[in-house]
Amino acid sequence: MPRPLSAGIAAQQDRLERLMQGVRRMAEPMDRALFDAILNASRIPLTATERDGIHDATRHLVPMLERLHAPRPVALEPATVMRP
Repeated sequence: MPRPLSAGIAAQQDRLERLMQGVRRMAEPMDRALFDAILNASRIPLTATERDGIHDATRHLVPMLERLHAPRPVALEPATVMRP
């Protein structure tokens, strides 16, 4: 029996709230010396304005990578959920 529409919306809203918890807290940008070393090693020619913009964006990149590399339960693996 399908869930009522309101239950599905509430579940989606709860999921969105959990995802946004990390976004609400403003992370610090990557250490500037490390950031400069990475960019210098890449040899990508950037202006000072471009470097500052990318450096500021690292405050979002680090929490995103932490969520991406977080361990997930085996039950979420598509091969264990879907039948061939």
